[in-house]
Amino acid sequence: MATAAVGAAFLLLTHLRILDAEFVPSAASYARILLVGIGSGISVALLEETVFRGLMHTAIERQSGAWTAALLTAPLFAVLHFFAKVRIPAAEVGWGSGFDLLARSFAPLAHPALVFDSFLSWLLVGLILSLTRSLTGNIAVAVGLHAGWVVVLRMLQQATTTGSAPGSAAYSAWVGRFDGLLGYWMLPWGLGIAAALWLTRARWVPYASGSSRSNL
Repeated sequence: MATAAVGAAFLLLTHLRILDAEFVPSAASYARILLVGIGSGISVALLEETVFRGLMHTAIERQSGAWTAALLTAPLFAVLHFFAKVRIPAAEVGWGSGFDLLARSFAPLAHPALVFDSFLSWLLVGLILSLTRSLTGNIAVAVGLHAGWVVVLRMLQQATTTGSAPGSAAYSAWVGRFDGLLGYWMLPWGLGIAAALWLTRARWVPYASGSSRSNL
């Protein structure tokens, strides 16, 4: 959460995210969005990390090594974040509805210019989480980082909206149009986190099971 707060501070200080008019600042309001964030963070992190860094990464690493596992799972992890909720009316259901539903579900990917910066953001996040998985031999750190980031992301979604103000135009290219939250700003942020994790690995990796088997 502390690392995600750096990105949140950037968005708020540059007025790329501003308080939503419907959000009334109060202790109760902040407690509510914190609880929403914690609930989302824990559930999303446990589910996604169990699948991606747990099952998939482990299976691929066993056969092809840690680098291959990271480079194969991270793009899939990124792509699945553009899944859109779609519903086909019962009257329109036919033999090809399954294919139609699949195409509509990933409709955002048909507009590369709209999602490219957000895709790079999720790709880097996936690689960072794979780094911790490879170094430690388990998904504990990945779950913790992922949960903390989602907590802050959900709180921003609950309390703020996209905004513009004098002086913020110079930073607008840093935030993507897909959701108004992710964007190129996450690249230096993510690289900084990855570098910090790598440079300090001697302090935290020895305490994690399986670190001696790391291929990185």
